[in-house]
Amino acid sequence: MQRRNIIKAGFAGIALACVNEKSLASSNDNLNLKYLWMSMFSEMVIKKNASLAPRFYHPEFRLVSNGQEENYNAFIDGHKKIYETDISYSVRYDESSWIENDSRIGVRMWITTKSGNEQPVEIEVIALAQYLDSLIYRVWELTWPDWSQLDAFRNYNK
Repeated sequence: MQRRNIIKAGFAGIALACVNEKSLASSNDNLNLKYLWMSMFSEMVIKKNASLAPRFYHPEFRLVSNGQEENYNAFIDGHKKIYETDISYSVRYDESSWIENDSRIGVRMWITTKSGNEQPVEIEVIALAQYLDSLIYRVWELTWPDWSQLDAFRNYNK
């Protein structure tokens, strides 16, 4: 319970910064970033289709996940390796957690993975994303458990 309160408090503080941050580019005006984010998960992640990455991710994309940073190429290479396995994904969102401004969103969500004969693992994610030219430009996320420590992702960086 204490971990959840810490995550919620951290998310609230980061979300305020997200809303107050000046927009990177006006090219995101009138776009529903929540829709773009959810489409990325439904079309690319759940269907395990890494070839759709250019449709969703900016070429200068950077991810910071649990303190580890990677660029676009490392991100795509890692996802291709995982998508080639028998892993499956499902996603659900805390609908009350969404926050959005003209170039950034924040959300609390859960990604459940299932690989082989392993029990499904539910990963809680607090994510902040910044868009540029309607593409995901930056993502900062905290996950519990740390997805990179799970057996299903052991070949992600190899």
